[in-house]
Amino acid sequence: MIYLLQYHQITPNGSCSGTFVTPRIFESHIKELCKIGVKTLTRENYIDILLHPKKENENFVLITFDDGYENVYKYAFPVLEKYGLKGAVFPITAYIGRVNLWEVPFLGRHAHLSRSQIVELHKAGWIIGSHTVTHPDLRKLDEQKLQMELEVSKKSLEDIIGDEIQALSYPYGLYNTKVKKAVRDAGYNIAFKSAGKLKFPLDFLEVPRRSVYISDFFISAKLNPAYEKYYILFERMANYFARLSPFYLTISSKSTM
Repeated sequence: MIYLLQYHQITPNGSCSGTFVTPRIFESHIKELCKIGVKTLTRENYIDILLHPKKENENFVLITFDDGYENVYKYAFPVLEKYGLKGAVFPITAYIGRVNLWEVPFLGRHAHLSRSQIVELHKAGWIIGSHTVTHPDLRKLDEQKLQMELEVSKKSLEDIIGDEIQALSYPYGLYNTKVKKAVRDAGYNIAFKSAGKLKFPLDFLEVPRRSVYISDFFISAKLNPAYEKYYILFERMANYFARLSPFYLTISSKSTM
């Protein structure tokens, strides 16, 4: 089996969004995964394994973190190192080294990864991918702005780590045919969405992950075959409410004009 997991924040302080997991719960998830003998998908092999999934009784996991919060470096990185696993992180490049002003205020203010932390994660074997420049709903952008969000974020991260950026995570998990074409044209080889069933052969520009929230005390629920039946609808609803952030930013920007 191949498990693609989507986390956001790993923090003891919490968030009104519910998209965080405490460090204690996160480590319990990793222990569960190790008990079933998972192997890490790495930046050297993850595309090849997703393209040619092995039929043998092997379990692979890719643990991803959207938004690029500093608490991923502080809490998740040491845990994954402890258990010999790697992760993938998708920073929002306009907020590298800054706080999350792109989110509604009641979700709290949290620091994003610094440039040096991103470099350290890359050197440790993590996959570094783009989550765009400003975290917009890409479907609503004109072609010029869409190209900017995809290409500038990719180039910014490549300048930071000195390596090619192949992966993208869609903000809010949202995309359409126009967005997929722009992603391909910008030079990405793979793009991740949120909820969805992993079906092979994969469309590499809409690879689904299983989102993890504070309510997920046991990661086994995300590994259960019943996931597709019971959890996808919940995750799609959660992503819908996440759109409050761009709505808030639109309203607030108009009020200051």
